[in-house]
Amino acid sequence: MEHGLSEQPAAIAGSDTGGNSTVSRSWNTDPCFGASRQDLSDVRAALDCLLGAIRRTPNCPPLHVRRFALLRAQARPDPVLLEGALIDLFIALGYHGIDLKLRMLGLAQPFLDSSSFDFFKTHLYSGFRANDSAIGGLPGSVLSEGYRGAHQLVQTQ
Repeated sequence: MEHGLSEQPAAIAGSDTGGNSTVSRSWNTDPCFGASRQDLSDVRAALDCLLGAIRRTPNCPPLHVRRFALLRAQARPDPVLLEGALIDLFIALGYHGIDLKLRMLGLAQPFLDSSSFDFFKTHLYSGFRANDSAIGGLPGSVLSEGYRGAHQLVQTQ
């Protein structure tokens, strides 16, 4: 039997010390997969789950896509959070994944102002480094280590 993308396991089963089968987690109730648009607490739980997973495995594009899709599916997507998700995707992919970056940027375009869109567009091929000062101080990113400010290496008197 081939497994398609639409098929999801009902549960991941484990066993306790007595040999009884227990359900440890269901794909349908896991906050990373089952958040609905209507329940804000589910959305927050799903975002928290995804942010933790992205911090642990930053180079996993499906996690970034899930986060982006969850943010974009909201009735009123927050542009700051979408920008943060794009920044993290651009950091994770670096010079790679041009098609994925272009697709995600295209989906975010209706929610971004023109200067933000142009900023990301100019970084499609290069991506970002986590310590890039161009993205420092922008909220919403969990992978950015950059900062805003001037580098003063030599002090003149």
